[in-house]
Amino acid sequence: MSQRLPAGLGDQLARCIGFVVQDEEGRPLGTVAWVRYGSRVDCPDVLVVRRRGVLGGRGGTEIPTDNVTRVDPGARTVTLAG
Repeated sequence: MSQRLPAGLGDQLARCIGFVVQDEEGRPLGTVAWVRYGSRVDCPDVLVVRRRGVLGGRGGTEIPTDNVTRVDPGARTVTLAG
């Protein structure tokens, strides 16, 4: 990861499987299917997101966690930067 994420965000990202991923205006983009680690052990580098309405398939869209601005565990959402 190139940026340093705010304190606690890495832990929240590690626990966000099943959360809805939304853009900065709140439009849903998909659901976190799994997270992938690479450069660090305390924070995933990538969220793999299944798009809404797409059935089957094994892949997903990879979103670098550097693009995440907020995780809301109560609402089960991950918000991306614009």
